[in-house]
Amino acid sequence: GSGLMKAGFGREDGPRNIFNSIVGIPKMAGLKVGMEQKERYVGDEAISNLEFMNFFPPIQRGEVVDWDKFETLMHYLLYTEIEVVPEDMSVLVTETPLSSKDNRAKTAELLFEKFNVEKCHIANSSMLGLFSYGKTSGIVVDSGFNVTSTVPVYEGFPLQYASMKINLGGEDLSLKLLESIKNKLDNSYKSIKGRLLADDIKEQKGYIRMNNEEEEQEDITYTLPDEKELKLGNEIYKSNDIIFNPGEMSDLVSVSKMVVDSLGLCDDDVKSDINESVCLIGGNTLLKNFPEKLRTELSENKDMGSFNLSFVPERQFSSWIGGSIMSSLDNFQYMWVTKKNLMRKEKLLFL
Repeated sequence: GSGLMKAGFGREDGPRNIFNSIVGIPKMAGLKVGMEQKERYVGDEAISNLEFMNFFPPIQRGEVVDWDKFETLMHYLLYTEIEVVPEDMSVLVTETPLSSKDNRAKTAELLFEKFNVEKCHIANSSMLGLFSYGKTSGIVVDSGFNVTSTVPVYEGFPLQYASMKINLGGEDLSLKLLESIKNKLDNSYKSIKGRLLADDIKEQKGYIRMNNEEEEQEDITYTLPDEKELKLGNEIYKSNDIIFNPGEMSDLVSVSKMVVDSLGLCDDDVKSDINESVCLIGGNTLLKNFPEKLRTELSENKDMGSFNLSFVPERQFSSWIGGSIMSSLDNFQYMWVTKKNLMRKEKLLFL
């Protein structure tokens, strides 16, 4: 994921390793006494020393943008977090809907050439998310760190031609919140420190308002890490409005319109099966009132018809859980790809 790496073993109920998808490089050697001197730090280890680091996110908007640092992430994951010998492993990797073929090819190349994995498979994260609900047909609304997508799936196959994706997610909402409260904070809350603070405020206090009218909002108190109190007003919902009401941002559409538009692009003979299940996945859908707001807006749209909205508490891990389920099925064993037959099974790998 662009925000978090989630990893573990097939047949397990949830990921056993979760850490920030970020690489930190020290600004200068020896800045912190007693700190182990390494060229690169990954995840929480980098975050815990953020004042001494320059940060580089290798994955942005669902695409790898720095393959060298992505390799650092994978090395840390395999050898430090999971503690496995990759040569003995079959690795299932999720990818964001509508990712580029180049991104998939380079991911497979990295796994085979750099880590010598035995087998690999790259799968659509929304399709896996639907599997976690025990369904093979439906429309998946996935809103994560910085990408939101709607993907219709029919009989286990994601319909690429009807899928939609916008570059908007939880990180963007946090940055919007940070911008609205920066005059209440000291100058230390910049860059990633400020975003992490905004993440926590949003998750603890933020919500989606059920209508678009201005709400009377009494001040809410949030305790900063230094024990100072931060007073919050309507910022806690206004910063989240964009996901349902993008306003004048011409490059975005509301998440409810994405659902309706994706369904409208589906063939008529599969619409009823797909429309029957609307499933939420991704951490950004955990925002308070997100499911209720989506259900209300879809119900008011005459093009939507009858539908069932499903959402589970652990939906930020739905793609991983679906992958764990799929990789344990007997017939999936024929879908693994080895380095030797990569070219012959390219279409299968990039399903």
